[in-house]
Amino acid sequence: MSKDDLMIRCQQCGASNRLPTIHCKHCGARLDYEKAEKSILKGKSASTPAGLRNTLRGFLILALVAVGLLLIWPQPWEVTTGTELDARRYRMKVEILLAALEREAPEVQTITEAELNGYLQEQLRSQAPTGRSKAHVENLGVAVKGNRLVAYQTIAWGPLTLTSAFTFKSTGETLQLIAAQTGHLPLPGILGQFYANGRSSLVRQFQKEHLILQHLNGILLEDGSLEVLVNPKAR
Repeated sequence: MSKDDLMIRCQQCGASNRLPTIHCKHCGARLDYEKAEKSILKGKSASTPAGLRNTLRGFLILALVAVGLLLIWPQPWEVTTGTELDARRYRMKVEILLAALEREAPEVQTITEAELNGYLQEQLRSQAPTGRSKAHVENLGVAVKGNRLVAYQTIAWGPLTLTSAFTFKSTGETLQLIAAQTGHLPLPGILGQFYANGRSSLVRQFQKEHLILQHLNGILLEDGSLEVLVNPKAR
């Protein structure tokens, strides 16, 4: 206990008196212990909101730190790596689909996960080099599991790496976003949709694929592959 805890102030002259004592050593007035006790209790009561604010502030800081760690904690990828031959097959199938659109004829092509990933890696290698200080796409990949397609994206910015994952399901005619997350942080509902829309510009950079998606009439997902149907006359 500190020295201040053993002192009581005289209500008449304001002098501090060391306990235990009954009368003020300066003016001789009787010390009002009851009033002093009420003052102490009032001070403790006034400090309670401040303590609560400090506790809430501490929890908020911990929550922000946890969110930050989840954001930068990279998500493991489970994709089939493609080869140059896979990339060549993919390009051939895309050209067949585009030719069908020009002829206004129906066409179906089955694209494997390896073919799509081989093509994505080929496109990444052809990118112009950027400085580490600029944000750039470092990796892309797709995994097809049952009726689900998961698109992965890694963006590097200096020492930071941000991994995103977007999960789609086939509705028979198109792909519907059902989940999104960045790092290990889930982005539910409209938040995930908003985040995915912000990344949709990447798809538009692949002009041929974007054109096919605009004229898509059907897409079926199976483990490791997707079946794409275009039929301009059916639209």
